Amino acid sequence: MPFSRSVLVLLASASWGLVHAAPSCRNPLFPVHWSRECSRMCPSLLHEDAAVSNNLTACPHWNGLASCCSTGLEAVQHRAFAQWKLSLGEIIVSWRSYAAGMTMRQLTKVYEYSDDEMRVLFDEALAAVRHSTAVFGPCLLSMLQYAAGMICFMCDPQWEAYLYKSELPVAQTEEEKRYLAGASYDAVAVASGTCAALWAGCEAFSTAARDAWDKILQCPLAKQIEQPLPDLPPFFSKPDLCEWTRAAIALQPLAETSRMLPEQRLPKLPSDASTTTETASGEDEVGLRRLQEDTDDINPSNRTSSPYAWGRWFLVAAFRQPDEVLVAKAPGAVGAALDFDELLGRDELGRVHCVSATSFGRTGTPAELYTAAEAEDELQSQFVVRYAYKVLEGKITLSAATDVWPAPDAKRRVAGLVAFGGNLFVADDEGQISRLPAASMAQGGRTDGVQLYATPAESDGARQPITGLAVSENGSVLFWSTPSSIFKGQSDGEGRPQTIFGQEQLQELGGSSAIVHLASDPLDELLFFAVHRGATSQSCRLSRLPLRPRRGHVITTSFEWPTEQLWISAHSQILYVAAEHGIYSLPVNFSTSVTPRLVFSDQKKLLTSFHSFHVRGTDCVLGDWRADGACTKTCGGGVQKLIRPVLTPAAGGGRPCSEQQVRYKECFDQPCPENATDCLMGQWINLAVCSATCGYGKLHQRRSVLRHAAFGGAECPEEQERSVDCLLAECGGFDFLLAAMPHMGLVSSQLLAKQEKIEWTTSSAVGAVHIGSKSIVAIDSDNRFLYMASSGGESVERWSMSVGDGHIMSFFAKWAVFTPQAKGTQPTIVDFKVQAAALYIATSDEMISRIDEDALLTSRAEPPLVQVLYKGLGRLRSLSVAGTYLLWATNKQVTLGTVDGPEVLVTERPVLSRKSLEDLVGSSSEVVQVELLWDASRFFLGAWDDVQKTMSIFQVSISPDSLASAIVEHQQLRQLQQTWSTQAVRILATPFSAYVYSHLQIWSLPLHLNEDTSLSLLYESKTAANISGLGYFFQKGLDCAVSAWINVSLCSASCGGGLVRQAREILAKASEGGSPCPAELERELPCNELQCPVDCKMSDWKDEGHCSKSCGGGTLRQTRLVLSHPMFGGQQCSRVLEQHVLCNKYPCKGLDCEVSGWMDQGHCSRSCGGGLQRQFRKVEDLIGTIYRNRSCVGVPYVEHQSQMQSTGSISHLLSRLSRRQRSEAGHAGR
Repeated sequence: MPFSRSVLVLLASASWGLVHAAPSCRNPLFPVHWSRECSRMCPSLLHEDAAVSNNLTACPHWNGLASCCSTGLEAVQHRAFAQWKLSLGEIIVSWRSYAAGMTMRQLTKVYEYSDDEMRVLFDEALAAVRHSTAVFGPCLLSMLQYAAGMICFMCDPQWEAYLYKSELPVAQTEEEKRYLAGASYDAVAVASGTCAALWAGCEAFSTAARDAWDKILQCPLAKQIEQPLPDLPPFFSKPDLCEWTRAAIALQPLAETSRMLPEQRLPKLPSDASTTTETASGEDEVGLRRLQEDTDDINPSNRTSSPYAWGRWFLVAAFRQPDEVLVAKAPGAVGAALDFDELLGRDELGRVHCVSATSFGRTGTPAELYTAAEAEDELQSQFVVRYAYKVLEGKITLSAATDVWPAPDAKRRVAGLVAFGGNLFVADDEGQISRLPAASMAQGGRTDGVQLYATPAESDGARQPITGLAVSENGSVLFWSTPSSIFKGQSDGEGRPQTIFGQEQLQELGGSSAIVHLASDPLDELLFFAVHRGATSQSCRLSRLPLRPRRGHVITTSFEWPTEQLWISAHSQILYVAAEHGIYSLPVNFSTSVTPRLVFSDQKKLLTSFHSFHVRGTDCVLGDWRADGACTKTCGGGVQKLIRPVLTPAAGGGRPCSEQQVRYKECFDQPCPENATDCLMGQWINLAVCSATCGYGKLHQRRSVLRHAAFGGAECPEEQERSVDCLLAECGGFDFLLAAMPHMGLVSSQLLAKQEKIEWTTSSAVGAVHIGSKSIVAIDSDNRFLYMASSGGESVERWSMSVGDGHIMSFFAKWAVFTPQAKGTQPTIVDFKVQAAALYIATSDEMISRIDEDALLTSRAEPPLVQVLYKGLGRLRSLSVAGTYLLWATNKQVTLGTVDGPEVLVTERPVLSRKSLEDLVGSSSEVVQVELLWDASRFFLGAWDDVQKTMSIFQVSISPDSLASAIVEHQQLRQLQQTWSTQAVRILATPFSAYVYSHLQIWSLPLHLNEDTSLSLLYESKTAANISGLGYFFQKGLDCAVSAWINVSLCSASCGGGLVRQAREILAKASEGGSPCPAELERELPCNELQCPVDCKMSDWKDEGHCSKSCGGGTLRQTRLVLSHPMFGGQQCSRVLEQHVLCNKYPCKGLDCEVSGWMDQGHCSRSCGGGLQRQFRKVEDLIGTIYRNRSCVGVPYVEHQSQMQSTGSISHLLSRLSRRQRSEAGHAGR
């Protein structure tokens, strides 16, 4: 179906300010404003010149007319229209999501506890939002018609007649004109009737949306919704809407949807508003970077939107003394210190003179690092080595070293190195620039590469030396410098180089200046070069040269470096300048008066080269929206929670996850029956104590269904059991009691295991400590804060504290962290507690509030943010916190809530109802204090009997059954036998014991009471120093430190299970009560437990049958069996279980017997005078005996005796022996 069947008459040609051109289809819609996909594909899919088509379906009104469109282009057009449907529809999706969030807020206690006026404003705002969403349809249709018309505009061969075009400056070069081609179009001429038609469709939505927007801004509760407000102001008036559609749709109808919509933002809201939108604040750096990156192609000068916005910058530097190459992570701020804490190599890399690295993460650019080092055999020659690098857990590792330059017989030195896209560009000491293509380097071996450029020759014929080499961000342009000029040329060597900064301009910088180094801006906007002012000051200055298309003058620092050589390296925001012993940083857009900041200094190291490179981080990947739990109602308009799971978390500086990972949608909006009943759940109750007696453990909890849903009411949540983290007490340290005494100030005493008496140590305080007759004391031991207030006072004060020698405590830096605020009568402090660094406060206006740890640890310039958890609780008497429990008491009831406040479908139930209190304690009793144990299994109850005028202390167990019924049985209640005649008795529970105190005395008692429990008196005041308040403080000691286990022996077996002996040593002994050293310092552990390999076992070859021939060579079949198969990685069995071997391979004609010559056996029987020598000979081949030829029988081991007679002459004897041997030889021959 054509998406432009009802296209509006959108365009109106005008003679003023417009350019008229001959019909052309070469560039019908200025590629700068197209999507990246279409800028590559569309020109090839358009007609070369206007042609008549009759089968167009996307823009059928062009059938029969000369147009640029073809059927091949229609897939792109349909895809663009589908993107507009999605992106424009997202406006109403986000608006409805905000309405769902408001609906969800109506179900919370925050809404319930708001006053009537606030709820009326909220309900009116929600009704207005819902009404505006209902009238958005005609507006969406009008905008889609507008988008369809602009998509079909690319079919018009007279496209240029409808565009506003800027005039090009006369002085621009041809290259600059090519660069600006297309970007010079400012706007599209849209017919006035089009804007009127668009407004006609959107006017009703505009009126409704503006009314809803105003009502939201008037209601603080409506502004505190989790979902962000969509950017609706462009719809609030006809001029705004027409201008926005012309800029967002008409100018770029095929652009990416991420750039089409107005940015998600919030208006300037009052201070009481809160939001989670990631772009709500101009100070939100993450949100700002996202918005700026989204507009990267529209505003190329926006530095924070560069391709380098997400990732991490590194600096690699080569040093001498000693020779080493180090890496530092570049911080994101000017002036932040550099720490070269990562060693890439020392002698194994050679004596590195120059270093360079590619930025990894860009398309087509491998992660490579290049070093130029001096050759060991020739100091006047250098060689370049290429390494591949990887980033593992933030560390750079090198691998695959390959020598790439120069050719084996060449002897040259490197003047500059730069790499891009796998290609390496080398400037040498002969004034030449060469390119080593990636393909040639991949083949291995050293080469000189392809020469691209050479510097001009001097009068003596020698070429000017190259002092710097840089490459553009896209790798297409090279920049290089000589002492007097800066040049640029194409990186492929095509064309002639151009001088962009010459001798005359250099002389303007002063006297006999010389350029000593050059660096380019990663965003292709600037060049930086260092100038040595030798004749005047023997120092260097830094200059900045703007590149195209910007115009500007050279900016030079007035700051001078007292050195002859500088090195420069830049990334998108920071410029680093290095001298021999230090590195400085300054902003890339520095001014003349800038003062560089020293960020690295080492007088022992001599820097020879450094380079910055960027590694693209891993972006966060979110999954699709999916339902989290059921709809809150089955009728009457519920809310469905949607979440987006994090599939891949951001790492290495990659794009972080969007903060909008939760949203809500409306569900089941059909009317409910009149008798619908929602589910009602109880609080989470501990089923056991924390799994660890100290340190962090786990705690299992369960909650009960108090009432099931009926007649379409909201269903109960599925989760009814859970496991949570718990911390009963810290491990290893000293426990202290801290007492507030009006006449002595703050005093402390260390608690011992078997303590009989408390000895107080006076503390010191900087500033006045006001201690009333009834003080409330709570201590945050982790952060060392003391919180104090007077019962009935109007503020809670916090003191920082420290513990010195002799455990003397000091208090300083007082800050009033909380002052109740209310209309009319000023509320007062009833009670407060500290847990997990958060402060919980009960006030006389029947409310319980919380201040989170983050708010308490922030700057004291503003009061911390206070969150109201519960209100309308009645007259509060006491408050206690432990784990997830929040326990509060009124005169006649004790109620259990949670530290997170009220939840939907969950009710707070009393753990001790009025009836139970009267039945168990007495009808005339009222609650004075409640104190939870640290494991939250029980709580102490202080009750005053108004008839008996006595104070009693009880202990009550908390169980799921008692909470469900709000009835405490007798077996759940334990009473302390001792009573007091005053209400000024309080209880303090610590992790391992409990304390009861009055103004004059302190007693200890166990945490769990029984019938025989009695109090132990620890302190009794003999003076006027009364106890006003008591708190508990834990000082973490220094734990024993031991080394890691190390092997001190080899495994006793290489496989099949052995033992290895390990040992560890004590590095530091425990002190100040820290955890003691472990007793086990040696151990044996199993090792090499894998079974030993068992090879396959096979039988020997066994003959099967007989040889196929009796002689002349036959074959014999042999077989073998697998006796046992391999196990545990042993050698596999051969697949050959049968073979044929040769047999009877001797010839059938037979063989003669062959014997060896005679050989002596033993010695002659006499040493002289003639004796006997035994001799023998062997049959060389016994086959003759089988072949029926001359027999060898009897031949082997023939004995031959030789008699030697004495003749008195040795020669005579020898002659006789010779004759005899010849005679025997002749006989044998016969």
